[in-house]
Amino acid sequence: MQTDELWRRGVLLAVVVLAACNAGEAEEGALSLESSEAELSCQVSRQCTTAPAVSCSSANGVCSSGAENGGWVECDAARTYCPPACTCGSTRHVEEAGGYGFNCAQAYGKASEHAERRAARMCPAGACNLIETQVACDFLPEEPFPDQYTAIVSLEFSCKEPANCR
Repeated sequence: MQTDELWRRGVLLAVVVLAACNAGEAEEGALSLESSEAELSCQVSRQCTTAPAVSCSSANGVCSSGAENGGWVECDAARTYCPPACTCGSTRHVEEAGGYGFNCAQAYGKASEHAERRAARMCPAGACNLIETQVACDFLPEEPFPDQYTAIVSLEFSCKEPANCR
């Protein structure tokens, strides 16, 4: 008796499942099962030891991450690696720059700013091991900047490597 009742429940369950899956003829205005893009999308993030986290997202639901080569994330077959750590390069560079001001301290400050900007253009990841030397400061009683001082600084530095490091 129990087996017969279990069998009837199983058939009833199968009919309900088939009806829910639209196995039979669909009536006009009947409900249909749909999925949304939000259910398929994904996002993955990995904390990097050298920089802030890297992350990506996918509308297709294909996301992964790994620890090899410093860490990475991948979405839809596009892999993004954590940036490598910086080291200070061995090549030394020298930039000289000038600046003007109403006293030597102000003129040296402007010259230093100009030299640091030049170094920044040369070193995308930044400069390291900087040595600044104040070369000269002179008073200009005439044009082009009357009653001001002009100063020159020399900046010796190396670049952080590789260029995409953090």
